[in-house]
Amino acid sequence: MTQVTLTVPPPLRRFVDGQSKMDLTANSVKEAINHLTVSSEDLKDQLFEKDGRLRRFVRVFVNGEPVSLASDSDPKLKEGSEVTLLLALAGG
Repeated sequence: MTQVTLTVPPPLRRFVDGQSKMDLTANSVKEAINHLTVSSEDLKDQLFEKDGRLRRFVRVFVNGEPVSLASDSDPKLKEGSEVTLLLALAGG
């Protein structure tokens, strides 16, 4: 298994005891995100649609590069990768 760091955006930190970064073991981006949501159904609801797709306002980056999880894509992670979740904000 691959050791990676997942960066949690401020609006989601309440679901993970205020942690901004989490070290975890995951071989792919989806596996890392699923690991994050395993202990919180509320967090899972924040990130995923009912059909399991990532919500459209959630952006994922690996080592600073955007990745897509559309159409069953699940990028593999390398040892030491940093996965960052960002939430697009809207309003006016």
